[in-house]
Amino acid sequence: MENSALDIAGMTVLLVDDTPANIDLLRKILAEQGFIISMAPSGELALKLAPRIIPDLILLDIMMPGINGYETCEKLKSDPITKDIPIIFLSAKTDPSDIVKGFKVGGSDYITKPIYREEVLIRVKTQLQLRIKTKRLEETQKRLEKSNKKKYKTTFC
Repeated sequence: MENSALDIAGMTVLLVDDTPANIDLLRKILAEQGFIISMAPSGELALKLAPRIIPDLILLDIMMPGINGYETCEKLKSDPITKDIPIIFLSAKTDPSDIVKGFKVGGSDYITKPIYREEVLIRVKTQLQLRIKTKRLEETQKRLEKSNKKKYKTTFC
């Protein structure tokens, strides 16, 4: 199955950025693709919202007042409810050490600002397609485990 065959329209993306212009731009770019968009202007609000809505993807700014994006990511990854949600960092920080830190705290990808529409879309689509495939693999594994338990229980009882 090709990546393009995966239906990602209707998936939920949480945008976390303290700059309204950034949120508006990202919202417009992603809404055009059929994504359901939720927004949080701070890391603190993202930590409250994410476990309630369980988005399929989070786009997270790093430099925000209060807790920054790195800390927000670490807290999301330590919560059993949100730990598997992929996070793409969005930041004006372009130093390689900042990018590496984003991956070390649990980020799945990193986009530098200023953002470019096509780059954002490709990276978002890739992470959402990976999310779908991962969920499918987990479901298949559960079915196989259940089937094997049933099979071996019947065989050995």
